[in-house]
Amino acid sequence: MQPFIQDYSTTKQFTYSIILPLSNDLCYFVKWLESLLSQSHQGSTEILFIDNSFDHSIRPHLEKIIQRYFLHLEKKDYTFYYIHHPQKLKYYDSLNTTLQLVNGEWIYISGQNISLEEKTFSRFDQAIQTCTNLDLICGRFYQINTEAEIVKTSPLLGLEGLVNQDFFSFFLFNNPLESAPILYNKKIFELLGYFNSQLEQFIDWEFLRRITQSSCTTWYYYPKYLACSCSDSAEKDVLNPPNYSSQSIWKMINLGQQYYPHREQKLVKKSQYIKLFTFINQLFLDAKVDQTFSLLWEIVQYSELGDRLWLEVLNQSKLKYKREIYDVIVMFSRTLSPC
Repeated sequence: MQPFIQDYSTTKQFTYSIILPLSNDLCYFVKWLESLLSQSHQGSTEILFIDNSFDHSIRPHLEKIIQRYFLHLEKKDYTFYYIHHPQKLKYYDSLNTTLQLVNGEWIYISGQNISLEEKTFSRFDQAIQTCTNLDLICGRFYQINTEAEIVKTSPLLGLEGLVNQDFFSFFLFNNPLESAPILYNKKIFELLGYFNSQLEQFIDWEFLRRITQSSCTTWYYYPKYLACSCSDSAEKDVLNPPNYSSQSIWKMINLGQQYYPHREQKLVKKSQYIKLFTFINQLFLDAKVDQTFSLLWEIVQYSELGDRLWLEVLNQSKLKYKREIYDVIVMFSRTLSPC
């Protein structure tokens, strides 16, 4: 009998390509597979398992799991492919390489801990049939912990249908979709390029921001929940302080000068300074000197202070320690540029 998981081939075209980057931990894989088998969409579908490990050790385990669902698979127009990247590519480098190989018109990027709701791909079908020339379809998600308790839901961004400019404004300061299901038309990558893996973080946000700036993008939004994210540590976001500053977010903001309007660029940067200075002021109050100096050092290193927007934000604030924040920034700036 032919293996359920085949070596990759370009001999057949599909309606959908589902990309699943693999990890050595398959604890969520069965639930992911069952959610895939619950779909009732019409189009042919290729599922691409992406393995970045040095060997093929995970492939036999996948084969055994999928064999258990033989009777269900007989009724589905699914083809499973296995792609091995032995050079141990980083996640988004691996993803970009795979995106250039897919045979489907529509691309869905999944994770092993993300389960589809039963009608998700039927809704994708419906949107594609209703609106011609779509580039993107997305919806809401919710996150559960190991006790199946809902610990997080994505915000409602609008009504069902084609989005307007107000919808795009939600992506100005962050990615409100986070791990929500997104279906990409293959042509969107050909038009706008692929994920910018050099950022290391905020990569989804940067790509979606690029899409919001494209005048020819047609985007469809479902206000319904289309996927569920499972997490062993869903509560950690509440317990740990947010990462307000990093080299990657400043890279993303400064990179935006290439294609974001100056007004929006300024708003994003200003928002980041407001969050940072508010957080740093609290660190001063809590006498957390090391963390305070670390964040201020990152601002000086990566935020490009030359436009003096940081000073405008600081002057307009009513923070108790704004003078101390100013003094440390000036001191660090002189350290970097002693002349």
